[in-house]
Amino acid sequence: MEIFKMAEDEATHNIKNNFDTRTRMIFNQAIFAGYAKLNTWLKDDINAFLLSYEKEARGRVINWAVDYFLKQYIDEEMIPFKYTSEYTKNGAFKFLSIHDLDKKMELTINQVSNKNMVARKAKNRDEKLEGFQSSLILDEKSKEIIMDDKPFYYQLNHGYQGIEPNFIMLGIPTQSNNWLASIDISKELFLLSDTKSITTTQVKAKSPDISELLEVLKEEKR
Repeated sequence: MEIFKMAEDEATHNIKNNFDTRTRMIFNQAIFAGYAKLNTWLKDDINAFLLSYEKEARGRVINWAVDYFLKQYIDEEMIPFKYTSEYTKNGAFKFLSIHDLDKKMELTINQVSNKNMVARKAKNRDEKLEGFQSSLILDEKSKEIIMDDKPFYYQLNHGYQGIEPNFIMLGIPTQSNNWLASIDISKELFLLSDTKSITTTQVKAKSPDISELLEVLKEEKR
């Protein structure tokens, strides 16, 4: 047997198959909402002292704000995922891990400075990535891909320290610390079809208006 290397076009299809249009839209909106919330928070008089350290504050607090909205949407069952809050191996930082109900895939959320970057190397992420890579095995006789019980590993990366995210990348990282395949979901225009009225509602990717988004999604769930 040998390690199977997924082709880029197959990897892109895999991303879109596991994270459909609705899910990518909600990821996008959650991250924009996190940035918008941080902007409002920094303008509050009680936090005025942080403006002298705005870059540092954005770099640290934005992760908490984005995690908050992602967890909120999952709690409200807007997307069919669960999440856990895990600590890094040294116990210094807490991070959010999102997975499907069958735990066949796992997603971590990261802030990076460039859309072409994956999250910097860290023991917890490396272990997830190594497990995923080693689970793709090509049987030499049958030429079929054999999957073991390790989940597919994805990253949802955003950046960087501005009033809005310049990019939101959803993709599959490699052990070479780059993307096998990725999609900038902040550039996608999402279409949600309301099957009852047979109309289509457009939700612009750059809109941080969460109340409008929630109304659209609630209408679809009825």
